[in-house]
Amino acid sequence: MPAKSSTKPKQAAIDGSAASGAQVRALIRKQLIENPDFPKLYAQVLESEGYNYDQAKDLAIQLQKKLGVYKPERGVKTCAHIMVTGVPCQSPALRDEQFCYFHQRMLEGVSLPCRRLNHIALLESEEAIQVSIMEVVNGLMSGSIDLRRGELILRALSIAVRNSRRVRFNISRDQMVTEVPHYEAEAEARDHAREEVRAEIARMRTEAAQQSAEKAAGGNPHPPAERAGQPEQSSAAQPTSPQKRPQQAADVTKPKPAVGVKDISAASDRKTAARVGS
Repeated sequence: MPAKSSTKPKQAAIDGSAASGAQVRALIRKQLIENPDFPKLYAQVLESEGYNYDQAKDLAIQLQKKLGVYKPERGVKTCAHIMVTGVPCQSPALRDEQFCYFHQRMLEGVSLPCRRLNHIALLESEEAIQVSIMEVVNGLMSGSIDLRRGELILRALSIAVRNSRRVRFNISRDQMVTEVPHYEAEAEARDHAREEVRAEIARMRTEAAQQSAEKAAGGNPHPPAERAGQPEQSSAAQPTSPQKRPQQAADVTKPKPAVGVKDISAASDRKTAARVGS
């Protein structure tokens, strides 16, 4: 019995120390989360582990807002908008304005630059899709958007909601282009380079043709154009070897008889001999 009585105070002491340790950790955690610099610290810790700094900071701010302890940076005026749940927005307000950028744009409007896309069609994030849905609902309520068009827009927004989980426009910031490329100037430069290449090819072809013509003129001193006006020499006047001269002269003075001429001359000689003998 005395042994059991001695163990109870020890267990109570252990439980008391564990409870006090849990209370201390909870107090430290609460103070850390309520600190306005908590998003920055949280983002830096996650960035050292390979996470995105901005996304980690946004998660920390969302956690503070969910717990109701979010406090913007010191000396920054907060948004005066009160949400449907009765909780103030607590986002930094615009300079010389009472609302943040989002509520200023939604409630009173802001000047937007002229752009190719309508602000409803700029679906770059889940928040942008939600804002587009708000714009469509507002247009349907005010009558600025007809029912048929609103139905098509809501179908497109439903597709965007399904694709938003797999779409990231800022996935690789280090490799993003920081200057707008000049496509027209690049196209003009390519065309100019092509024209220069074509001119060089034509020049090389002309030089090759001139060189071939000069070689042909150097090998034959009397080109065909010059020989055209001179009379052609006969075959008898051309110099030949002594062995072939008599044969060529005989061929010229006495042409070869045609086929059957020898037989006709022999028959006429026999007839003449027969008349003389008679």
